[in-house]
Amino acid sequence: MNAAGEGAVVAYARVVIVNAARDVWRRRRPSEPLPFEVHDGAPSAMELASLRSAVDRIERAVHGWTTEDRFVFVMKLDGFSTAAIRADLARRFGTYVSAEAIDVRFHRLRKTLRRSFRESS
Repeated sequence: MNAAGEGAVVAYARVVIVNAARDVWRRRRPSEPLPFEVHDGAPSAMELASLRSAVDRIERAVHGWTTEDRFVFVMKLDGFSTAAIRADLARRFGTYVSAEAIDVRFHRLRKTLRRSFRESS
């Protein structure tokens, strides 16, 4: 086959593939018109701004806590047991507290965070 012949074969194959793709697309496209608004599931710009504002308020509140309070809060959120948190508090911070005190601290921190979030919104 010569060079012109090979080019013709490639061009022919391209036309066949494009036509086959068009046929598939025509069979799959919906027969009814698409809705006026199609949502991709992503939050709108307003929702993103609201979420960013909420995250900023939470960060400000948490940064006001002591390092130990942040440690307890994050460890509890991550699912660590109270006994593990108690041992880590003693090892890392030299703070010895009861398991009940850790649970009460976490409860109060959550309550404080909720309150500060409601007040600022």
